[in-house]
Amino acid sequence: MFRRSFLRDLWRLATGALLASGFLTVRAALRGRPRDQEPVRFDAAEIEEAISSGGRVLRGMFVTTVDGKPVAVSMRCTHLGCLLILESPSGFRCPCHHSRFDRTGAVLRGPAVQPLRRFELVRVGPNYLARPTGAG
Repeated sequence: MFRRSFLRDLWRLATGALLASGFLTVRAALRGRPRDQEPVRFDAAEIEEAISSGGRVLRGMFVTTVDGKPVAVSMRCTHLGCLLILESPSGFRCPCHHSRFDRTGAVLRGPAVQPLRRFELVRVGPNYLARPTGAG
């Protein structure tokens, strides 16, 4: 009799833990990922130095050039929003689920399926503005 009640209680505990885990996962997903909608302002000297050095991380974005134009690539994984690790010169690696991206934000290996968010860098006076593009 003791064994039966022990197994029933163990089953209830496991079910409760599974439901709690599912709830926390859904809650985190509903909160959403950080939104990169507002333009970010950079000093022109920062951008030019980053570009001349082959690319650099500035304010959570990787600044580089694509097709000769300055761009910024988000350092947030498109899978679950983890902060990426720069692995020069190959690109980025997500420490959470091991997605890999090249330096332009293209997916090299999943589980991420979407490219990194890309921003065009537009010169406005002594600054650059990072504005979201359609790519990524």
